Amino acid sequence: MSEENKGVVKATEPVVTPDVTPEVKDATSSAEAGNAKVDFTPEQNAKIEEIIAKRTEKVLEKANKEADFKRSEAERLATLSEQEKFEEQRKSFANKEAKFNALNKLSEEGLSNKFVDMVANTDNDKMLENIAGLKSYIAEQIEKGVTGKLANSPKQVIADTKPAKPEKKEWGAGTNKNLRY
Repeated sequence: MSEENKGVVKATEPVVTPDVTPEVKDATSSAEAGNAKVDFTPEQNAKIEEIIAKRTEKVLEKANKEADFKRSEAERLATLSEQEKFEEQRKSFANKEAKFNALNKLSEEGLSNKFVDMVANTDNDKMLENIAGLKSYIAEQIEKGVTGKLANSPKQVIADTKPAKPEKKEWGAGTNKNLRY
């Protein structure tokens, strides 16, 4: 290769890449050697095969369920008329819009976005009612928790006492009468 083309491979030049680096080759040969030294009893082999079969069956079952669901959903959508498809899309859009509005309102109220599925509703008044209910429920639970902790506390807060009365002081205390000019 010339200096100007150094590092550039042309299509006419064969590219040689090693299949395995020496470190990896050593690791695989030692692993193969390790496998060759271990002998399992027929009972152990049967148990290993049983475990592998069960795991394979579970994976295949899960994949089949997902494929069946996707296939049935595709068939259902294929049989829908254009009007029904439009209605499906409209409902989907309305639900997404409701979630978006609920997220905005939750953030305005200072509540977590984890509650969005709980309060989202396509009817705005119902959504606001759900948020108000959630907020009052949270406040009640906080109040119960605080009062429960304070009840077990050695220091009790006295909330219903009247303010202390000022003490009687000597003549003119706290006024300018005692000052001499």
